[in-house]
Amino acid sequence: MPIVSFEDLQELSGYKQRSKVVDWCREQGLKFVVGGDGLPRTTTDYLAEVFHGTEEKTDFAPIRFG
Repeated sequence: MPIVSFEDLQELSGYKQRSKVVDWCREQGLKFVVGGDGLPRTTTDYLAEVFHGTEEKTDFAPIRFG
């Protein structure tokens, strides 16, 4: 499971600030971890769950790009 870097999350979300990227991840329902450097990261598997709906969801909020 490849790692999606903070820089990739910045590009996807449209935000540069760490806190804004974290907020965006939470809004999308994206599972992520915060590394020892304080930056969020996720995996391609978790990203696919959000974008492709491979995980059963009860709320269907649209994915918002910043």
